[in-house]
This record gives sequence, C-alpha cells and structure tokens, in this order.
Amino acid sequence: MVFVHGGGLFVGSRKGNREYVERVAERGYVVFVPEYRVLEETDGIGSIADVCAGLSYLASHAPEYGGDLTRVMVNAESAGAFPALYATAVLGSSYLQEAFDIQAPELYVRGLACFGGMLYTTAGTADAREGNGSYLGS
Repeated sequence: MVFVHGGGLFVGSRKGNREYVERVAERGYVVFVPEYRVLEETDGIGSIADVCAGLSYLASHAPEYGGDLTRVMVNAESAGAFPALYATAVLGSSYLQEAFDIQAPELYVRGLACFGGMLYTTAGTADAREGNGSYLGS
C-alpha cells in the first residue's frame, strides 16, 4: 500500500500518519509512504513529480520488502489526494508523462482511495492567479 499524506499542500510530512501506517503494516501489508514537496517549495506539478519519483523508488525496491508490484493500492488523505490522483493517472498515460516531463515507473495500481481529498484546482485561470482559487502552475 502506498499512503500519501495530507496537509493542504502547505504543511505535513510522511511522518504525520505514522500510527495509521504502522497499524496497516501490523496486518501484514507492505506500506510505503513517499514524501512530496509542499507549495512553498514547488508547484503542483512538482508535488506530482515527487509522488511519481516515490513510485519509481517503490518499483525498484518493493521486492526487497516482499511487495508485489502487480497489487499496489494507493491511499491518500486530504491534499495528498491531489498528487496521488495525478501520479496514478500519469502511470497509465504517455501523454501526461510527456506533458509533465515525468518518467513513470512500471507498476500496476489496482486501486486508489482518497479520503477527504482535494481532487481538482482552477490552475491556469486568471482568477486563480489573482488569489481567487488554487493556482498550482508556474
């Protein structure tokens, strides 16, 4: 299972949900928690790229921990749903890989569960750039 933390894209880290992921691991699942940069450090594309980089690391190292790359489940909470959703979409789309300049790993996501997720923005609109929405582009 991949778990992507929340934090409004402004705060948070992969350490914030340690109790939850430890409980999941206690039930026999391999749990991977990637870190991603928040908006103070990058734009929305950068956050998506970070989660993709985490998935690439997972693809390279999961077998060392008993993980099965044909049975990956992605879970995300709150704002973590944004990069998780788009990173998952990038996996299956050469168009998105090219548009975001992201190399996607070879793994199969069987499910995506987003809890309280921020799943869309008004990126690129004039209102968003003027502070009337979420502008995630550069």
